[in-house]
Amino acid sequence: MHTTIRTVIALAVHHCWPIRQLDVHNAFLYGFLTKEVYMRQPVRFVDPNFSHHVCHLHMSLYGLKQARRVWFKRFSNYLEDIGFSRFRSDYSLFIYHRQDILIFLLIYVYDILIIRNNSTIIFQFIEKFGTHFSMRDLGNLHYFLGVEANYTNGGLYLCQTKYIIELLLRTQFQDANPINSHVPAGRKLSRYDGAPLPDASMYRSIIGALQYIIFTHPDLSFAMNQVCQFMHQPTSSHWMAVKRILRYLKKILTNGLFYKPGALSLQGFSDADYGGDPDDKHSTGGYCIYLGGYPIF
Repeated sequence: MHTTIRTVIALAVHHCWPIRQLDVHNAFLYGFLTKEVYMRQPVRFVDPNFSHHVCHLHMSLYGLKQARRVWFKRFSNYLEDIGFSRFRSDYSLFIYHRQDILIFLLIYVYDILIIRNNSTIIFQFIEKFGTHFSMRDLGNLHYFLGVEANYTNGGLYLCQTKYIIELLLRTQFQDANPINSHVPAGRKLSRYDGAPLPDASMYRSIIGALQYIIFTHPDLSFAMNQVCQFMHQPTSSHWMAVKRILRYLKKILTNGLFYKPGALSLQGFSDADYGGDPDDKHSTGGYCIYLGGYPIF
């Protein structure tokens, strides 16, 4: 998902295409159920003559485990009916290409981004969406999946300052001393370092929250890969590594990715060590892909 968003944004900034943001009201209520689901009559809406009866649901409700799936199925089927094609490597991306009209549509639950090369046709599509779903046009991209977007004269700046501040407050690291690096040089974590944590729930919760920060901080990929390897049984040493990442985030609070128009050359870089894992002596490899100077993977 992150790779797809970065790639589409890089294309949009390169071609100076506007990025529009939509929001769907009560999205989960639009999904059609394909299996029989019954529910008790809601409190204060019980029929006194049939108080022991239950409701047979034909459309989804919030709280159903299949609500997201049936909503996405209905919306994706509708997009395909009006001419969009689903991107095979990422089902959250849909593409409309007819003659000189090109539209990218990204959907994550009920948040939608639309990138187009034709300003007139996009409003026609938004009106068409509104005849089937209750949608709100939020204007140009400004906040999506915890990412803040700020337009400047030179391009588009993406950061996650608000998200990071909320995470630091949640973990009580708002007053911690910042640090200049997220991992110590030349050292790798081992499963045998430190004592097992008595309660690993906080460790796993923070790791899950940190995964989203990689969107605008791909430099954290290696450090996150390290701490994610020990979620089954983290130790005090692994927890120290997570705290170091949090202290580093406080140092680079306002950092992010800056996209500006330029050549769309594709470049890749890779590196690997030899038998560097302290536990099983496996080699560790890594790579990054740049599109026009922007890291997309």
